[in-house]
Amino acid sequence: MSGHMSSTETITTSKALESFITDCIVRQLSQNTVTSYRRILGQFTDWSKDAVMEQVDTALLRDYIRELQETGHNPGGVHLHYRYLRTFLLWYELETDGGYRSPTHKVKAPKVNQEPFEPVSMEHVKALLKTGFQI
Repeated sequence: MSGHMSSTETITTSKALESFITDCIVRQLSQNTVTSYRRILGQFTDWSKDAVMEQVDTALLRDYIRELQETGHNPGGVHLHYRYLRTFLLWYELETDGGYRSPTHKVKAPKVNQEPFEPVSMEHVKALLKTGFQI
């Protein structure tokens, strides 16, 4: 698909995803990044049963996040899915010249509690430095 996506054309999530992946390749994103986008966003496409993009709204996005949370994904994994979807949906919004508005403007990222690491004692730091370890 060349140029911007027509707002009158019916675009499914899988069709939009393929255009997004093409854009990522053209922008020379790393192969690992492209593979990750294809895998994570493909899971959303499968889950949504290849919905029409205009059906990807706040309710659908919240349902997907809830589904991830209820099927055992850890908070970091759920947050990763959200970030990838946000990137994809904002890209699609730009491609349609604002004909589509990303639900990520209203659905905020799920919270990820990060436990602080245990502090390292000065004794351990000195022992590491004696071995030649560089900080």
